[in-house]
Amino acid sequence: MSNIQKCLKSAYFFLLVISVSSLDCNLLYSYLRNVNWEAMILLSKMNKEFPRKCLSIRMDFEFSQELLPPDQSLKDVKIVIYEMSQHIFNIFSQNYPPHTWEVENIQKIQIGLDQQIEYLQKCLEEDEKEKEELEKEVEDEISYSGLAILQLNNLELKRYFKTIGSFLKEKKYSHCAWEIVRLEMRRCFYILQKLISQLK
Repeated sequence: MSNIQKCLKSAYFFLLVISVSSLDCNLLYSYLRNVNWEAMILLSKMNKEFPRKCLSIRMDFEFSQELLPPDQSLKDVKIVIYEMSQHIFNIFSQNYPPHTWEVENIQKIQIGLDQQIEYLQKCLEEDEKEKEELEKEVEDEISYSGLAILQLNNLELKRYFKTIGSFLKEKKYSHCAWEIVRLEMRRCFYILQKLISQLK
């Protein structure tokens, strides 16, 4: 990559940071939906067909649907999206094989996730400020009832993504291991889309 290309890439990333920090949280749903669809498309482009040589490897990462209870508050939904986005970003920050996947596609996914995380953090901070304006009795009730479920979900999410990371490490970040994880990450983005739809 030439110095000019590196400068253009840095400038593009800087503009993305500025644009996300200036976005209104009312646009959160549309932004998240577009970023995640783009990520799913990029993952599909990496390999249109699952390699036959990898069919012998079986791995069930056991994502529990109980992590996504239907009665969560909008704030809790945002927190789950935020946590999942961070974990997915960390997975793609590991040793992916450049000879198998296009590095540019991975970088686009990473940039999208990074900006998504920043945007969500900004909106969660705004939610917290609005929460402080609620009556004390109501605030205590909402905080206590949602806290235990949210902490349990975060713990289960960590276990789920830790299993994926351990699988990659155990398989020495092989081509087949990454192909299996690529499919699992597509599933994660699909789950994120279901969560994002609750923000509409």
